Amino acid sequence: MGTLRVRKIAAIVGLVLAWLILLFLHTWATLAIYFANYHHPLARTLLPIIYVLVLILLVILVSRPTRRLLAVFVVFILVILWWICIQPTGRGDYLPPVAVLAYPEFHGDLVTIHNLRNFDYRTRDDYDIRYEDRTYDLKRLKHVDFLINYWDGKRDTAHTALSFGFDDGQYVAVSVEIRGQKGDTYEFLRGLFKQFELFYVIGDERDVIRVRTNYQNEQVHLYRTNCTPVNARKLFVDFLNGADTLRAHPRFYDTLFANCTTTLIEHINRVLPTKVHFLQRRMMNGYTDYAAYENGWLAGHDSFAELRSKSNINARALKADQDPDFSRKIRSHFDQDQR
Repeated sequence: MGTLRVRKIAAIVGLVLAWLILLFLHTWATLAIYFANYHHPLARTLLPIIYVLVLILLVILVSRPTRRLLAVFVVFILVILWWICIQPTGRGDYLPPVAVLAYPEFHGDLVTIHNLRNFDYRTRDDYDIRYEDRTYDLKRLKHVDFLINYWDGKRDTAHTALSFGFDDGQYVAVSVEIRGQKGDTYEFLRGLFKQFELFYVIGDERDVIRVRTNYQNEQVHLYRTNCTPVNARKLFVDFLNGADTLRAHPRFYDTLFANCTTTLIEHINRVLPTKVHFLQRRMMNGYTDYAAYENGWLAGHDSFAELRSKSNINARALKADQDPDFSRKIRSHFDQDQR
């Protein structure tokens, strides 16, 4: 009698767990349907409602518990199959800063970056559009700097990027961003449901950094890393190849799994394996600089608090502004041998 009772309780618990899992899956599916791109705005309201009504009807009309469970699960599988079929196109009415893809052309140790971004800003929305072709000697690439910037005053979330420095004073910034379209606004939830494409900004520092410090009023921190010249070149080439791949194979941005930080770390891990906590990589990436410090990736002998207090470059960037020596002047906090 006791054994039968235990089995009955186990069956009830198993059934409850199965329905809780299905509730989670169908919540996701309902949001996926809601956030999909439709030609008619009414579809965004009607289709999720129809989907939920179908589920309710199945629960009511299918009498046997196992069949009911299976029927509801099959509906979820159909949504997954539809979801898989949604692919990025690489075509759209993109905003000018993310309209043109950069790509490399290698000739031995020389690389020509086509469509390198070098906008000249007057305000955040008023700028001269400039895409340039520049050639760099990979043998002259010496170091990598890590950038982290905060846009809302909160420490938890941030944007991360890298800047590659050459021994002639040139810097190329690489920033993984959303490829926004005109009229688009970023929302956390939309970023989970294939609403934005991924984009590699490859540009001059006076564009990529200055627009954030001087015109978007974001707090930017700049750190020198311990990356060796050999690994710096490998990492730079890996980023350039990643940007080139997007031309033929566009990717979706994902708030948790394909954002600025996770994509950056994907490239870093192919050159220099790191250990960055899950939440720091995906949701709390505002602490990525501390994770880099803990992993010994940041140069210098100061404590993290000292490094971070010196790393904010906003005042220096505002002062340098249009100065051709912008990159050197925003690095005045580095040790003399690091500049």
